[in-house]
Amino acid sequence: MTKADNNTKLPDTCILKVLLPKYGHWVLYHKGKYYDPEFGLLDELYPKERIQSYWEIYI
Repeated sequence: MTKADNNTKLPDTCILKVLLPKYGHWVLYHKGKYYDPEFGLLDELYPKERIQSYWEIYI
């Protein structure tokens, strides 16, 4: 895992660990799109989500 925040340049494909005010969860990021299991397909993160770290995926 690589530590990151919302200003980090992300690799093309990775799994993000994001934090919300009361819990955290995982989000798939691929080429500018966030595939969030709770909030759906997004062009940017849900406003209260903070990126904590990511795992780069090599495809």
